Amino acid sequence: MDNNTLTKKQCVVYSQQLAGYLMQNGVKLLNIQPDNKDNTKNVFFFFDNDKVRKLKNEWFENRNKMRK
Repeated sequence: MDNNTLTKKQCVVYSQQLAGYLMQNGVKLLNIQPDNKDNTKNVFFFFDNDKVRKLKNEWFENRNKMRK
């Protein structure tokens, strides 16, 4: 990552499904790394901004509706 990437606040995502939803909706993936606690999973990094927060809220609302 370049210095510009490191100076902006990042959103860390532990769900592969949520990361996919964000990317399908035009959010750029900054980085992906193995999860330190579970090496079978990955951690996804995005810029933390209004679009990401809005999409995350939509995704959680839709997921909760599906569970009811």
